[in-house]
Amino acid sequence: MQKQFMREENMKIKEEYKSIFDLVNQIISHTNELLHDSSCQDKTLLEDIVLTEMNDLLLGIENGQIYLADSRCLGSTYYVTDGAIQDKKLASLISMLQKEL
Repeated sequence: MQKQFMREENMKIKEEYKSIFDLVNQIISHTNELLHDSSCQDKTLLEDIVLTEMNDLLLGIENGQIYLADSRCLGSTYYVTDGAIQDKKLASLISMLQKEL
């Protein structure tokens, strides 16, 4: 009985965070594409900031609790707004995720 309740509870959490989960996975996928592109300028930024943050968000979704280091904004958003992330698609995806959160 307890296991069934926990499964149902996990399903609700996944449904609640579905749009965020999908966006995070799109960001991870696109970031990985950029990392494999030889013309990518700042691989360290993509790996250390974007991928780390997105993997942390996935962990939070899995646990049903999303915590942000800065309660107002994703760290990646700062890099989009100051122009450090210049890929338009990645910047757009991060901006959409920020709005969802």
